[in-house]
Amino acid sequence: MDTHLNNKRLWIFLALAVGIPWLAALALYLTMGATNLPMAGMVVNLIFISTPMLANVATRLITREGFKRLWLWPKFWRGWPFYLAAIFLPFLATIVGIVIFFLIFPGALDPNL
Repeated sequence: MDTHLNNKRLWIFLALAVGIPWLAALALYLTMGATNLPMAGMVVNLIFISTPMLANVATRLITREGFKRLWLWPKFWRGWPFYLAAIFLPFLATIVGIVIFFLIFPGALDPNL
């Protein structure tokens, strides 16, 4: 593979994936300030979580790499245990973390929320 092209792709992706969200956050901060933080936080979060995917697509279009080696389609027949683990392990880790927290700090439990 061409190292120069790979470096170019990397820098384009990083510029888009990091630059766009931070510029959007700066623009929201300058326009909204601290007046409506929950709304600004929701907008910034939406931009932050969607930008890497859009940066990947834009980088592929800019460098004319194409989408042949995108590896987007899951191969359930080969790696189904990993897909099950990706679905259930975060839930189990959350439950274990909650149990450990309330075992260490039983006074923090408020059944009425």
